[in-house]
Amino acid sequence: MGEKLQKPPLVEALCELRFDPASPWDMTFPGLLYERVRNDFPERVQVDALEIDVGSSLGRARLAPVQRKVDRMQFSRPDKSAMVQVGPHLLTVNHLRPYPTWDGFRALISHVIEEHERVAGFLPVKRLGLRYVNQIELPARPQKARELSRWINLVPQLTRGLDRPVRGLYQRYEIEHDTPAGVLIHQTGFVVQNAIPALLLDLDFGSENPGVKTMADVSCWLDGAHDRIGTSFIETLNPEYYERIKKGDA
Repeated sequence: MGEKLQKPPLVEALCELRFDPASPWDMTFPGLLYERVRNDFPERVQVDALEIDVGSSLGRARLAPVQRKVDRMQFSRPDKSAMVQVGPHLLTVNHLRPYPTWDGFRALISHVIEEHERVAGFLPVKRLGLRYVNQIELPARPQKARELSRWINLVPQLTRGLDRPVRGLYQRYEIEHDTPAGVLIHQTGFVVQNAIPALLLDLDFGSENPGVKTMADVSCWLDGAHDRIGTSFIETLNPEYYERIKKGDA
């Protein structure tokens, strides 16, 4: 984000559109969309959701058998680097590593949205979101929360008896923005996975009822949201660490 990074910590980027639930929806839409994008996303899987009907009979709780329903369809590239998910009033474009430039990802998003509109027509957008998930692998597990300041600026100020070895950490902030109008959900966390300590930086910018009417409106919104996320990404990181990943020295 921002300047080109030689060693970016990005693990996933995604764009999500949630359409007005009152708008028309037909279960043939996913299949029709697949036919239009199958050259880019040839692999198709059905993602099921589980439904449990909790009712009552003569004052006693009753559980109906678990039922599966189609929640969404998922189309992906053979290498799983990118995918499209489509379901009732939902469209998502995901990109994993290796991540292209922003221009490349935005072009992919625009292509999928345009093909979806050719199938389903224009559907009013209830929520539009752009999200970047980063994972910073650490050389060793920090013993104190303040040691995380070598990588990020936002660390809890644990003092006195609370200044103890940290097994896990999670912080969440919801930050309002004006241009575009929306909320940035800013989350950081410290985890250990497969004995490897890592910092997670999850930046999710979204607008409710963004008022987009055309693909040009969506592109303008995406650029603004990407700028908000990019600025937040840079300002969250320790400046010395940011310089290292720019040069590939991290």
